[in-house]
Amino acid sequence: RRVPADGLLRHPRMCQESHKRGFGYHPLFVFLDETGEALAAKLRPGSAGANTAADHVELLDAAIAQLPVTTKATDPEGGAEVLVRADTAGATHGFVDAIVGHGFEFSIGFDVTEAVRRAILDVPEAAWQVPMDQDMAEREGAGVAEITSYLDLSAWPEGTRAIGRREEPHVGAQFNLFDPDGWRHQVFITSEAAHRGHARVEDHIKEAKAFGLLRFPGRSFAANAAWLLVVLVAQDLIAWAQRLCFVGELARAQAPALLRLAHGGAPRAHRAPPHPAPRRCLAVGHRASRGLRAPRAALLRHLSSSPLVARGPWLYPRPAPSRPFPAP
Repeated sequence: RRVPADGLLRHPRMCQESHKRGFGYHPLFVFLDETGEALAAKLRPGSAGANTAADHVELLDAAIAQLPVTTKATDPEGGAEVLVRADTAGATHGFVDAIVGHGFEFSIGFDVTEAVRRAILDVPEAAWQVPMDQDMAEREGAGVAEITSYLDLSAWPEGTRAIGRREEPHVGAQFNLFDPDGWRHQVFITSEAAHRGHARVEDHIKEAKAFGLLRFPGRSFAANAAWLLVVLVAQDLIAWAQRLCFVGELARAQAPALLRLAHGGAPRAHRAPPHPAPRRCLAVGHRASRGLRAPRAALLRHLSSSPLVARGPWLYPRPAPSRPFPAP
């Protein structure tokens, strides 16, 4: 089983300012790549550090508790083989040591520092090999080479390897000062003998956004943490339904497309109406209001003074009215 432990993003509503002077949350996620299940997540303020090893270790332990398997640390012979993936934020000694302590393998992005740049430049051109995709077809415009012997990895766990990848920049990409021969380089450290297919954590995060992660509705941190938990439950329900109930296209579709296909609809874009619905139509919808009789004035006053008033997609409390409601 593969446990990709990445997925860092921010959102517009938060209680603290982030280090980029924006406003949003900085949650962490763990997804099970084999099934698409959301194993664990932690909502953090936007000012939380991306490479905080304590948060990564806490989330890793929470994810392991969700797996119905034993680890190599507790059962060296019968323990499950688990690969933990993370982006460059997970390249900390505390997190990697915790992974190795559980008997897991790791594949983690590595920062392209000055030492790494020099190592890439020292690799002979003949050492760069054409990579293969998951269908065992050669991938054009890319290369891969091992740069372990050109780096000092003695501080990392024994057997750690550094793999460099280079690709042609996509259309519209901006170059930086370190782009030798026009290649974009990435490096990751791993304990595996052979690198496996790329994790699909970005697809899982996109699904989480479709289920409500894009906007947090609450005004308190605790309320939004509960909202995050609901989003994870929705993702798990979809993952279980696809593995237990669906076959064919429905079993492979992503969550937004799955919901449309399950209702027999074709993919289409949903756009907001150009003008908001009038107040008298809020309870019945914009289109249905033409054939309905307008509510009485007393009922309108009651709706406008209600403690909960619809503002956009969510409900926010408003102050109580200063005078009692008139009798209908």
